[in-house]
Amino acid sequence: MQRKIKDITVNYEIIFKPKNKNTYFKYKDDKLFVILRTKRDLVYLDKLFKTDEDRLYKFLLRAKKPEIKSDTIHFFGKEYKVVIVDDYNYKIDISGNNFIIHTHVDSKRFIKHLIDEFYAHELKLYIDSIFTTALRDFSDVYYNIPEISYVDVNTYFGKCWIKKNLIVLNVKLAKYDKLYIKSVLYHEFCHFVYANHSANFYKLYEEKFANAKKIQHELRMIKYNDCY
Repeated sequence: MQRKIKDITVNYEIIFKPKNKNTYFKYKDDKLFVILRTKRDLVYLDKLFKTDEDRLYKFLLRAKKPEIKSDTIHFFGKEYKVVIVDDYNYKIDISGNNFIIHTHVDSKRFIKHLIDEFYAHELKLYIDSIFTTALRDFSDVYYNIPEISYVDVNTYFGKCWIKKNLIVLNVKLAKYDKLYIKSVLYHEFCHFVYANHSANFYKLYEEKFANAKKIQHELRMIKYNDCY
């Protein structure tokens, strides 16, 4: 069965679970499952769809994963075609529009590890190149020199550990334009002055980095469908 939720057409299936106290929706394998208690609840199904349309629409937007491109990847904001070369020299090169991965190991997990190492190395080089400028820009409000570390995570772009005088950056930042990377670094520097996201925090952020909130919002809206 199919149902249109605003501009999303979705296949759905009804499942009866008499022991359940409530009716609810579940999304799996590109199908929406409507969990009802008994067949008597079918008379309320149309009303359920209409009443919960806004909530269900947002739920589907989160649940429906974008189609993954099979052969592209981003580096510093530019899209490249992935080319895998059978080679025992495990490394990554950029040539023209090609992101060339040299590997003899046919494993997506191993290739991702190579890419993460490449991203971490290149991200560190860029951060090193702007770090002195960042220290100077914050010298009037923060006097220590923080340590920078790099991790592969899915939950944040950057994090600040005030007591450790440490900024942690996600290696996946190397996918994005350098303007966005710098904005994340400056965001974390601001946290050494204001630990939360208060009005004073964003005032300082805007003072140190032009159009900070706009650029931060743009970064959050970018969704790359890379193969790695």
